[in-house]
Amino acid sequence: MQVGSTSQSLALAQGLLAPSRIGGEGAFSFPCRERERAGQQPEGTRMPTARKIALVDELRSLIADAAIAIATSYQGTSVAEQTRLRGELSAAGVQYRVVKNTLLIRAAQAAGRPPFAQLADGPTALVVGHGDPVAAARAITAYLRANPMSAVKIRSAVLGDQLVDAAYVQDLSTVPPRDQLLARLAGGLMGPLVQLRLLLQATTRELAGLIDARAQQLEGGTG
Repeated sequence: MQVGSTSQSLALAQGLLAPSRIGGEGAFSFPCRERERAGQQPEGTRMPTARKIALVDELRSLIADAAIAIATSYQGTSVAEQTRLRGELSAAGVQYRVVKNTLLIRAAQAAGRPPFAQLADGPTALVVGHGDPVAAARAITAYLRANPMSAVKIRSAVLGDQLVDAAYVQDLSTVPPRDQLLARLAGGLMGPLVQLRLLLQATTRELAGLIDARAQQLEGGTG
């Protein structure tokens, strides 16, 4: 039994050796060494492509200053529905984007916002709002309410830098818009302020009346 032949057979079985096209039958070479000589990266150590780098940078920019990012599943939705959903969300000032989880994780790391990596769980489409987070929550829940048969489902979200569940997003969607909240707050404050002003005005009038009466008493010599 030849030791060299046995070693070559074992290496062939493990994929470490391959028949050499140059040396003819019986000649062997190491594929990894051939790739190194050709200037190629060994398997498992390939560098990210320029396309992937660009996509990661786009995602980083998308989530870097996001007020909220809602993770939704989209399996079973048609291209037409995704286009319609994207249009409705865009009209509300909200972005919709299907993402690859590995790229989302890298983007979250690059943006310095680790919680966003936790949204990468299964096929993912992000609903991203950069202004009022309530607007994004309201837009996606309104769409789902109007389309109850849609396969789109809310899974979770990152609000600020806090991971929240789908129920939280539903509750958030019921909060009045920011301008309405400010109007209500202003109205709530104006009532007591107006009452205080009227009270002060009445007190001032009463005080002025008392001063006038005392002056008359002094002039009449009755004081």
